[in-house]
Amino acid sequence: MQTMTDDRARTRLRWVLFGAVGAMTTAYIAALTVTTLAAKAITGSELLSGVPGSLAVIATAIGTSVLGRVVIASGRRRSLIVGTAAAVLGAAISAYAVFIDQFVVLVAGMAVLGFGNAASHLSRYTAADLVSPERRGSALSMVVWAGTIGAVVGPRLLDPAGTVATGLGASEYAGGYLAAIVFMGVAFGLFLVALRPDPSTLAVVDDEAFEQSSDDLGPVVARDVFSRRPVQLALTAMVIGQFVMVLIMTATPIHVENNGFDLALVGSIISAHTLGMFAFAPLVGRVVDRTGPVAMIGASAVVLVGSALLAATAPASATTTLTLALFLLGIGWNLGFVSGSTLLSVSVEPSIRPLIQGRVDSMVWGASALASAGAGVLLAGPGFGFLSLLGAGLVGCLVGMLARHRLLPLPAT
Repeated sequence: MQTMTDDRARTRLRWVLFGAVGAMTTAYIAALTVTTLAAKAITGSELLSGVPGSLAVIATAIGTSVLGRVVIASGRRRSLIVGTAAAVLGAAISAYAVFIDQFVVLVAGMAVLGFGNAASHLSRYTAADLVSPERRGSALSMVVWAGTIGAVVGPRLLDPAGTVATGLGASEYAGGYLAAIVFMGVAFGLFLVALRPDPSTLAVVDDEAFEQSSDDLGPVVARDVFSRRPVQLALTAMVIGQFVMVLIMTATPIHVENNGFDLALVGSIISAHTLGMFAFAPLVGRVVDRTGPVAMIGASAVVLVGSALLAATAPASATTTLTLALFLLGIGWNLGFVSGSTLLSVSVEPSIRPLIQGRVDSMVWGASALASAGAGVLLAGPGFGFLSLLGAGLVGCLVGMLARHRLLPLPAT
């Protein structure tokens, strides 16, 4: 039986998650922003400059699965503490790598940091567990919205942190990692001290929605869960949305520079994109709760296709059109990410939910790594227009999945 005290504790824990994720995204973006520059400064090679960041993304994909297993074994709190502790260690290793000018150490540090950063992404599911199913879109969207803090604050830390680093006798690029140590440390402290009791002990019980029939024998296994259409739809929405978003976003700065524009314009376009990704998350969560995640996945598909086609057909000089396309791309990603996460949260039994969530996020971040690597190849070959059209075509797979689900009764949210 729920009590007023439990409700207040759940609300407090959600705010702790919000603050910690804001700190973690600030740290990760600060570190990631300087990583390419630091790697190039150490190696002198543009070819190698993207390796540490790419491995960080791959490590995040691995981390979500591993930390999902930790949740099953030890609870949500332990998983988040382990993740942030690893992230602090990774940031420290990366800072040390810049101090000693060692590329291999930098790669190792970013891999550990990326692994720990998985805790930031799994935090949204922790928040969702603390409310009833019909409010999960709003709960997890607030944690997604905390990413806005990192998008705004992270890059702005680089100049003062760089000054600190040079004062310590290192390259200014070490400053990004020093800032990451501080902010990841803040998140670690919040999880260690303030995330009490373990959110798993206050999760809203919804087992009655998953009562097994007499024909269902034995425990639920991941293979069976992934055969469910709602889970397949949630997975498809998040993986395709992530792939298309990263593919076009990664290629856009190079496309803009190749057409003779400066870094100021690149920054403006990417700022508009990140605004679309995060700023409207709370509103999206409320709409998901009102209309249901499936309808909003459909809206995501429409917006993603529209933004990709707009980017593909925009003339090289039409920077305003391209800015609008990237802004819409961010919104389309947010619609799919929040609604897909919500659908996953209401479609899987609590006993196996963290494991499934971890595996799904691993696939999402695997798609991100693949898109990031493929963007340069496609841009150097067929070009930006083809790349954007490819993104629009991939969303067709999501539309096909939605068509299969149009008559399927799905969990209410």
